[in-house]
Amino acid sequence: TKRTPHKPVLLRGARQVGKSSAVRHLAGQFKYFIEINFEKEPSAKNLFMSDIDVRQLCENLSAVYNLPVIEGETLLFLDEIQDCQDAIRYLRYFYEEMPGLHVVAAGSLLEFALAELPTFAVGRIRSLFMYPFSFYEFLGAVGNQQLQNIISKKNDLEPLSDIVHNKLLQYYRIFLLIGGMPEVVNVWLETQSLKLVEEAKKAFYDSYMEEFAAIDDKALRHKVIEVYSSVGRQLLKENKKFMYGEVRITARAREYNDAVEWLIVNKYVSKVNRVKEPVSPLEDNSDVKSIELFLSDLGILTYMYDFGYDDIDIAFKTRNEYLDAMIEQFVEGELLFNNNIGTIYYWVSEATAKINFLFEDEGNVVPVEINLSDNTKAQSIKVYRERYNPRMYMRVTMDKFMMDSDCIKLPVFSVWNI
Repeated sequence: TKRTPHKPVLLRGARQVGKSSAVRHLAGQFKYFIEINFEKEPSAKNLFMSDIDVRQLCENLSAVYNLPVIEGETLLFLDEIQDCQDAIRYLRYFYEEMPGLHVVAAGSLLEFALAELPTFAVGRIRSLFMYPFSFYEFLGAVGNQQLQNIISKKNDLEPLSDIVHNKLLQYYRIFLLIGGMPEVVNVWLETQSLKLVEEAKKAFYDSYMEEFAAIDDKALRHKVIEVYSSVGRQLLKENKKFMYGEVRITARAREYNDAVEWLIVNKYVSKVNRVKEPVSPLEDNSDVKSIELFLSDLGILTYMYDFGYDDIDIAFKTRNEYLDAMIEQFVEGELLFNNNIGTIYYWVSEATAKINFLFEDEGNVVPVEINLSDNTKAQSIKVYRERYNPRMYMRVTMDKFMMDSDCIKLPVFSVWNI
């Protein structure tokens, strides 16, 4: 309503993750909608360059776009706002001078634009990060709310029926191939064509490469491309610790740290730190020099591997290193998107024992082991349990739900519901 104050929302995330589409969908709830894309409409920057108050600015916007700007009735969308620092500065004043106006801004590479401002509107703007679809959201997008509900409402660990379990695994295989980028998912929904899905994934990958190639600093530009291109290879290793020598034989951390940080800050990759000891608080035991890197979207990973559906099928049958990489990428993403879980970490012993992920739950450290076939990887959790005696641990598996002593076995498709 007009009297209810609303902080402007700043949507952040990698390009083409669905920010603009989400806002346009939201616009259906408003009487008037003004969208300004500063990348496509650079002349619009002039509207924000004058030193005028917010109400005068809105009058000018109304005149230019021939739509009223009314608190409670108009949604103002400032897209690609990283291209207009003056518009970023105005966000705080919308809240102070017209708190009843709904304003959403979105952009990519925003961290660098914000860093150039001497101050930012702390407490006056609400930042939200957008990510690709989780598996739960994918099920909703393909119209299977029944499967969504079966998992989300499941508070016990009774196994699902064979038919439901296998149906979820079938969708899961498709998700491994397609990934969670809304546009790619939409191509699948509209065409059911894996060939067109691959073309859409290629377009995403190419757009990322074009964005990297546009980085002004030539040295940074080449390093960003090298680091990003190495992530898929590094995930194929049994030890998935990010190694600079895998980027380039002579590479050193001090040379490439800026490229890694650039990719992390702009949400093209995410970072998981090792913990020296899995003791709460995990942050105090973090080893900042030992990290694993994951891509922002599973579909980009399968594109890097040149995987089709037949390759996914072979990976499931042989349980090869490609399946290990895809599953670990998937689980990391599901944990990252889960609002009930804070920062995630991983743990390795002095030898070869490894726990894929750990998180904290009310002061308790919860280990998450990925073990698709109850094979020798079980030795890792054995070492961990003997050393740290956790109250419980989670095992991600292809099998059905099960509670076994202090172990909760979770089907891989249900990780989002931890």
